[in-house]
Amino acid sequence: MKVEVRRLDLVDALKNCVLIAPKSCTDPILHNVKIVTENDRLSIGVTDYEQYYSESIVADVTEPGEILVNASKLYAIVRKMRTDTISIEVTPQNWFYITSGKLKTRIPGANPELLSMIDFKKPPFVFSLEPKELKDLFDKTFPFIGQNESRRNLMGLHMETRDGYHVFTGADAFRIAELKKIGQNEYKCNAILPGPSFANVAKIFSRDISYWHTDGVNIKINSENQVYQSRAIEAEFPNLQRLLNPKECEATAKTKDLIDAFDMMKVITESDANTVAKITLNSALSLESQKLEFGEGKTEIDCDYEGPEFAAGINIKFFSGIVSVFKKAEEIKIGVAAGSKSDEVPIMMISEAYDNYKTIIMPVKIKW
Repeated sequence: MKVEVRRLDLVDALKNCVLIAPKSCTDPILHNVKIVTENDRLSIGVTDYEQYYSESIVADVTEPGEILVNASKLYAIVRKMRTDTISIEVTPQNWFYITSGKLKTRIPGANPELLSMIDFKKPPFVFSLEPKELKDLFDKTFPFIGQNESRRNLMGLHMETRDGYHVFTGADAFRIAELKKIGQNEYKCNAILPGPSFANVAKIFSRDISYWHTDGVNIKINSENQVYQSRAIEAEFPNLQRLLNPKECEATAKTKDLIDAFDMMKVITESDANTVAKITLNSALSLESQKLEFGEGKTEIDCDYEGPEFAAGINIKFFSGIVSVFKKAEEIKIGVAAGSKSDEVPIMMISEAYDNYKTIIMPVKIKW
């Protein structure tokens, strides 16, 4: 193999491959990228048998060929080089030579037949996302996805087609976020993209429009020169619609006032991840919390609320995290169901500035 490529193109491709290549595993061959010439392009692929990624970059191919090279080592070398273009040459003994100006290095390669890329048939097309839409989806749902759940169906992004919308839901035991996007076709989608895969997708497709395909078992995402594939979580996502129904009573408060109030609560409680605050809705919205070592704090926020008095315990860290998602909105609406026990009522947060987006936080018991 003899090729010449733009260094920055190769750096970008390898940076994405390093996301997929496992950091530690029992099969060392998975630490490698598979580099293959394809006419006037160079394809760089990687897999961990659960995820697959391949990117194609423009290349001046003198001699075709293919090889396996350690992903992290090659990325570390190439990104330190300074010339605009670099030359790659592979010998029959699988030595991988990289030349950048007067600098010439070599690293050992491996037989490309040792690594088979798992490439399933392309599932049906479901929707596409512009880079801004993907970032918006990630910011609004990923923080809500379960990280250490015993229930695997809560450890990913649920994608569903419902009532003419593509509905994306992230949830754990305490929070729910639902974002709707107008449907682009009639194919009925129902799949769960694993959380770590979602994080990789958000980084890989941050600059190009992405096209999403799924049959419920595999999820394939591609742009013009990139292909990513992940196995879906094989579990049924719980029905959360009962919790996401509109609430009977709403309080409207300034977003900045809520953020400032919760920042103060976190200072008082030393940002303990399990600290509870009491939220009360009547003529004003009041927050109070206490911690034996640091004392207690209470604050009131002006709000527009008409309904019976409502009080519930909430996790400060979780509630503050939800409020921060709405930081670009001037106001937040906090919805509760009237006439229910406060320790059983999910609290909804929405904003007119965030169309088709809902969040839920479940109440917790107050122990002080």
